[in-house]
Amino acid sequence: MTAESAAGTAVDSSADADENRPDPEADAAQSLLKQLADRDEMMLEMARLAIMRHEQLKVSADARRILSERRKESNTLLGTLKGEYHVTHKSEIQRADEPVLDSLNGGGVGEFDRLFIAIAAKRNEEDAQIIDQALPHVSPKLREMLTAMREARSNEAKMLREKTPKNSAR
Repeated sequence: MTAESAAGTAVDSSADADENRPDPEADAAQSLLKQLADRDEMMLEMARLAIMRHEQLKVSADARRILSERRKESNTLLGTLKGEYHVTHKSEIQRADEPVLDSLNGGGVGEFDRLFIAIAAKRNEEDAQIIDQALPHVSPKLREMLTAMREARSNEAKMLREKTPKNSAR
């Protein structure tokens, strides 16, 4: 907007300043989406390990399902980052997760199955908690997407917990 005055023409730069002002809600949403995409990458790697280890018949169906569902979800998260926030993010396994992968990969036949189910259930529960904490602070559009993800994670965790030996003995 411009205004004429005796001192000359003045340009209102408040609109430009608003565009460049940090948006805490958008920053928090971007951080959350990146975190979830990175956590998906860990689950994708776990599923790949299970599929590559052909002897893991008990968890191979779960691994294939997780691989398919998490690929779709990860693409949704990354697409939202790119489309809504104009941010490109390359998902990666976090350093803190590498020992977990190492322990999983080092597990024997029966141990691998038990570890895979326990780790996958725990990560799904943690993801649901991360999403729950973020829901009050995100836009309605993002809240809808994340609520569906939280429900999927909670259901997945419950299903996996039901497969653990202590629960199946009931």
